[in-house]
Amino acid sequence: MKNNIYICLLLLTLTYQVRGQNNKLDFIARANNLIAQMTIEEKVGQMTQLTLDVISKGGNQYFSDEPFALDDSLAREAVVKYKIGSVLNVSNNRARTTAVWYETISKLQGIGYF
Repeated sequence: MKNNIYICLLLLTLTYQVRGQNNKLDFIARANNLIAQMTIEEKVGQMTQLTLDVISKGGNQYFSDEPFALDDSLAREAVVKYKIGSVLNVSNNRARTTAVWYETISKLQGIGYF
């Protein structure tokens, strides 16, 4: 009886590992397929992470005006032309409030790339 239980547990473990490996292989294949379809510019853009200062109104890309305001033309250029991968919720060396971050992300998503 004990041997049967051990055999069942062994078979279940092996089955689970094979299924898990197949799922992992499917995921890797899909990821590789998507990456193969990307241009070099898209790949570089996706590896780019900006702070809000770069796409906000302000004196330069290192400083944002207060109160914070997104520069629509800079944001559009970053998202559409350069295909940036992500934006950090930081400007003037501090995080923006949840409300400002939500508004900013909504605008970026509205551009249509994210």
